[in-house]
Amino acid sequence: ASVAVASQFGFIMNTQARFDNSDFKLRRSDTTLSYSSSDFSLSANYTYIDAQPEYASVDEREQVGFSTKIKLTDNWDVFASAQFNIEDDLLINDSIGLSYHDECFTFTLAFKETRSDSVSDVDRSVTFRLGFRTLGSYQHQLTESPLETF
Repeated sequence: ASVAVASQFGFIMNTQARFDNSDFKLRRSDTTLSYSSSDFSLSANYTYIDAQPEYASVDEREQVGFSTKIKLTDNWDVFASAQFNIEDDLLINDSIGLSYHDECFTFTLAFKETRSDSVSDVDRSVTFRLGFRTLGSYQHQLTESPLETF
């Protein structure tokens, strides 16, 4: 089930839920509030995920997330996001990046950190992406091992 409400001023609220087929127990819910204008966008979300033992996830999870994009010029944007596990009091992932786009070409450079169970267990990556409107795109990602030399 999903419901969305949008205003003429750039605000959107979207909520969706997934229920068990047999007993209608809530399995997952996502609620997102966002604002978007021509120069700026901001989004906040809340996610509830029921325990999924068949996927080795024995505990319920509650997460909040935030993302933003700011237009620097007509072609350049900077963006950032973060996802936080409320139950474990843990920043799950965060990212920051820069992008360029025009009518023929796109370029994105992003840095991302992902944590599984602890603050010290961090996977880092840098992603570089080039896109050409009629030719396709290329993406390359450097993972933590090469990044340790920085």
